[in-house]
Amino acid sequence: MLPILIKGCSHGAELPPQVPNILEKIARNKRIDTTPEGARRMYIMTLGCLAPYRRLGIGTVMLKHVLKYCEKDGNIDNLYLHVQINNESAIEFYKHFGFEIIETKQHYYKRIEPAEAHVFTKNSQTIRMSGDTS
Repeated sequence: MLPILIKGCSHGAELPPQVPNILEKIARNKRIDTTPEGARRMYIMTLGCLAPYRRLGIGTVMLKHVLKYCEKDGNIDNLYLHVQINNESAIEFYKHFGFEIIETKQHYYKRIEPAEAHVFTKNSQTIRMSGDTS
């Protein structure tokens, strides 16, 4: 089987055969809700990469795909997501892209420890200022 290459990944990252449709699935499985104040926000439920493929730019490609979607839509006021408080690499990753911790929820996770989660958000102005999202 031939390796699959994703544009934008460092080292010409080779992906397992089940990954080719990942960006399509991200766009299809979006969740957009409206706050009581009328703001439209998109929730990133899961954005992950198998351990052997980390630090190759794959997560960056996936997140830039989401940012590009939000920018094209033009009506999404912010993105938000949860990160387990001890997941330092994810915390660093999202901060690098301009996400900010706005809250820490106690007892967020039911089956893992620690159960606390940081709530990250990124507003529409910083979505548009994220640079090249191609």
